[in-house]
Parts: sequence; structure tokens; C-alpha cells
Amino acid sequence: MEGFGEAKPPQELSFPTRRRSRRVGREDQCLMRQWKSQPSAGRWVGLILLVALIAGAALLGVWIAKSLAGPPATWQVNLALYEQVLGFLALLVLAGALAYRVAAAFTLGYQLDRNGLYVTWLGNRAVVPLMLANGYGRIVNIASVAGKEGNPNASAYSASKAGVIGFTKSLGKELAGKGVIANSLTPATFESPILAQLPQSQVDYMRSKIPMGRLGEVEESAAMVCFMASEECSFTTASTFDTSGGRTTF
Repeated sequence: MEGFGEAKPPQELSFPTRRRSRRVGREDQCLMRQWKSQPSAGRWVGLILLVALIAGAALLGVWIAKSLAGPPATWQVNLALYEQVLGFLALLVLAGALAYRVAAAFTLGYQLDRNGLYVTWLGNRAVVPLMLANGYGRIVNIASVAGKEGNPNASAYSASKAGVIGFTKSLGKELAGKGVIANSLTPATFESPILAQLPQSQVDYMRSKIPMGRLGEVEESAAMVCFMASEECSFTTASTFDTSGGRTTF
């Protein structure tokens, strides 16, 4: 523009960049191994056992079918046949139970179920019809603070406990007004013999996250469960009670 001198071409802007080190420390390597799919010999052993059980059941089934061939009057019913029938039924039951575990072991569902999500659902499904028939009931599902805020290196456990909390909220709303109350409890770390298996540094870390500065006592959670299961707990359902010393307040 006139009066402002000759226009200069725009200069290319350069910004300082920080090159991130590609060195991976030991802690990062452990984390990478945790999330990487690892081959497990246990599930393959389970698969082999499952095939063996099915083969054994099939073999016994053939023997039983041969023994019972022809009209009923010709059947040779004896102790040996009785043992074969019992063995056949036992193999079928074992194969059925093992089939689920083997199938689940190949998925994340195995880790989730092992931490109580599926078991919680089964237990509630068993007792809810009885409580509805009586018009009264109290359900207390034990979760964990991990289900609220998540614990590092415990994703399956945290997901399971979060599932218990969500399941209980839904169940409590479904049963509201029918005399059946459902709540969950989220305890933090408590004094127990299992802590002896952990390094002291980890115990100290868990204690440092509790504002009260100490671990919980079993009697404290037991007292809360007693209230949740009592008639006095009459206007609170689909909720989460907390015994975490102030660690989780939501």
C-alpha cells in the first residue's frame, strides 16, 4: 500500500518441536505386556479336557445304546449298566460346565465374570421372584470403590464392580414400589489377611488415598450391610452406600 513501503513476502513460521524419547522404561514394558494378548496354556488344557470329556461321554453313550438295543424285555439291566449311565451323566455335566469356562477364557468376559458380575446377576435372579411373591425384600450387592473411579492395573475388576453398581441401580428402580429394595455397597481397602500378600508400599499407597488416613475395619462395612438389609432402610433404593473413609463421595 502506498505510504507504507514495499510489502514483504510472508515469512514461514517455525515452531520449536520437542522430540519425545522413544526409550521405553520397565514400567511401560509391563503395561504393554498387560494389554498385549498373551498365550495361555491353561485355556488350551481346558479345551483338551473338554474334548476328552465329550469323547468319553460319546463312547459311554454308544455302549449304553448297545446294551439297550432291542425290546425292553431283552435289556441287560445290571450294576455295570448303572455305572455306565451314571458316568455318562457325570461326563455331560462336567463337559457342560467346562464348555462355558473354556469359551469365556478366550474373551474378556472371563475376567469380568470371575470378578463377580455374572455371579451377582445369577444371585439376584434367584431371589427376586421369591421377594416379589412375599412383597418384601432387601438386596445388598457388594461392589467396590474401583467401580466408581477405577483402579490402575485392574481394568477387569473395575469394570466388573462398575457393572454391579449399574445393575443394582437398574434393579432398584424396577422393584421400587413393590416392597423390594436393592442397593449396593462400595467399600475401600479394609484391614484383612489378604493385605499380607501385597508389598507394604502398595498398602501405603492405598491408605494415602483415604482422607481419614487409615484402612477400614470389617465391622464398619458389616454394620452398613446390616442397616441396608433391615426394615429401617425403607426409603432408599437403587443407591450406592459408601464405606471408603471419604475416598469416593459420589
